[in-house]
Amino acid sequence: MGTSTQPVETVAIVDLGNDIQLTYSVSGIVYTLNKLTLRIKQTSKAVFITNADGFNNSPDNQVIPLNYFSVSSPVYTSNDELYAGLIGMAGGVALGGGASAGGGASVWSTAQGDFVATMTASTKNITVTGLPWTLSWENVSGVKKQDSSGEITTLKVSNVTVSGNVITLGDENDFEAGDTVSVTLTGPDKAYDEGIDSQIVSVLNPDSEKWTSPEHLVDISAIAADTFYYVIPMEGYKDAGMHWKFTGGGVVTMTLWATNNADADDTAITDWVDISGDELSKTLTVSAGTIEFIEMIRNIAYLKLMVRLITTGTGNAADIYIKKKAL
Repeated sequence: MGTSTQPVETVAIVDLGNDIQLTYSVSGIVYTLNKLTLRIKQTSKAVFITNADGFNNSPDNQVIPLNYFSVSSPVYTSNDELYAGLIGMAGGVALGGGASAGGGASVWSTAQGDFVATMTASTKNITVTGLPWTLSWENVSGVKKQDSSGEITTLKVSNVTVSGNVITLGDENDFEAGDTVSVTLTGPDKAYDEGIDSQIVSVLNPDSEKWTSPEHLVDISAIAADTFYYVIPMEGYKDAGMHWKFTGGGVVTMTLWATNNADADDTAITDWVDISGDELSKTLTVSAGTIEFIEMIRNIAYLKLMVRLITTGTGNAADIYIKKKAL
């Protein structure tokens, strides 16, 4: 008589953003658990997960027991590691897109660079530095150790105490020289400021950084009769604030030109178009006196602007300041 082997039922755990999904390999059962109502508990025998108010099974209360060896994906080497992994997934709620920074708004770890954890040899202690909040024992959700040979071990956090940001692992052996640790904590929401009861928003491209600092484009005096060309690169900018000041011992005349031709000559008006009448509100000619004003040129899409100065006589002076705004 032949023998048959029953397939082993395993479960794959997938982080869906706001939910955790459990899929069983043989029965095909799929559980989808919302992170906002998720409860996770670890005992000496298993890790239990539920979306209900308590951990007692009933027709309306499904409590799912898990063991690390029955989880096919991700792979865990202990129930402590499984528990820490589920806690890490549960902390990564999207909350409208702002709270998932750093792998989960409530997950803090050395792997993410959130803080530094340093073990002390011949003790069971790990000193945590760089946290912006006070550490307590209930924040410690997982610890891994790599010894001097490179072997990685998941350490027990079942008997952990914390004092002055020093974690003590009561159920582990003392650390040895050459050990390093990786620590995972569950802490305050990174995307929430409790002091002002408000979500934290990080603006990566604030308007204040879209303006250039003022550039002193032209600073000349005692000009004799000549023609001058000053080019203003405008690629990536749409607005320009221009501050003009001209003094004419003889006569100073300024015109404003534009081009979208990258090969346009920067020392002549070939391939440039005079936009003075379209973009400027004043005639920029001064004779035997001083003229000064500010002009804002808005919503332009030119590759380059050019200031052209023509002077006659002697003793002329010019100052031009430019401030640009990005798109």
